[in-house]
Amino acid sequence: MCGMLWIAVYDSVFQFLPISRNFAQLLNNEWYNLPQDTINSLMNSIKSNVICHMPECNRYESALKSEQIASEFTIETSHVSPDPVVAVADDDVILPCSLLNFTKSAGLILKWSISNLKDPTGKDKVVHFYRDGRDSNVDQDESYRGRTSLFKELKNGNVSLKLSQVKLSDEGNYMCYILVQEPNSLVHETVIQLIVVAVSNPVISINGTKGSGVVLKCEAKSWYPKPEMNWLDSERQVLLAGSAETHRDTEGLYIVRRHVTVNKNVTNTFTCRVQLQKLNFTRETEYNVPDEMFPTVSWVWIAVPVFIVCGLVVGFMWIKYQKLRKKIGKLWLV
Repeated sequence: MCGMLWIAVYDSVFQFLPISRNFAQLLNNEWYNLPQDTINSLMNSIKSNVICHMPECNRYESALKSEQIASEFTIETSHVSPDPVVAVADDDVILPCSLLNFTKSAGLILKWSISNLKDPTGKDKVVHFYRDGRDSNVDQDESYRGRTSLFKELKNGNVSLKLSQVKLSDEGNYMCYILVQEPNSLVHETVIQLIVVAVSNPVISINGTKGSGVVLKCEAKSWYPKPEMNWLDSERQVLLAGSAETHRDTEGLYIVRRHVTVNKNVTNTFTCRVQLQKLNFTRETEYNVPDEMFPTVSWVWIAVPVFIVCGLVVGFMWIKYQKLRKKIGKLWLV
């Protein structure tokens, strides 16, 4: 990069070489990775040792000057957003970041990165980069191509990132790093945690009968992380059901099934509820079992026990009667 600049060195060439490499870093939009000692050294070199004849140098010299943290920067302490942002896979999500008391986008440099993904050099992967009034996503990570955008309210300090068609792999800690060169140089850094979930509506089906009841099966596919599943009656009371069966598909998503045996009641309405309780995500499916699906009991099976009981009662009474009759007959003979 420095080979493209017409630079005259007042001091020795050896003194200039390390500075030139750092200046190349600056020109490659890597100013935010330079240590403060290097920045100060670059500033002193530009002021005393180096003459740059390219028009671009004025802009980068301005950037260097804005990096003089001790005298010109007002630093907003880096902080982590207290509440994570929760997104559903395949939906769009907004990662919030804003800069107060900022009225124009001129001189704004904005970098969005993700800290748990590293490039080959070990640096955080670039999610979105904005500079000189336009997007500059040459170094953007390939997995984010075409899925990131900023809002038109940049001049009002809204530097939130819209991430489209969210993937499970997008989960992580995102860094919003802002440098404003005018009117007052300002650095602002925020960490936003993104949690990605996968949900779907449970499906209920009849899985046979058991005794006088109907066996219902609830199945929920493509969930992440692992959800809880419960059966509810028409009054929203949890029913006693079998243990949940949990499996994972080829993509690592959870498949959950649970059976319950229900008996005929006034409404015959039952609900399967699947939820990520800690993340406040719930999906429910309600199902009405038709009356004819419940097993009907033949009158024979009712009549036979009744006749048996009645016969036993009559037989018992007859035996008691005969014993009493004999006893009375003996008393008359006496």
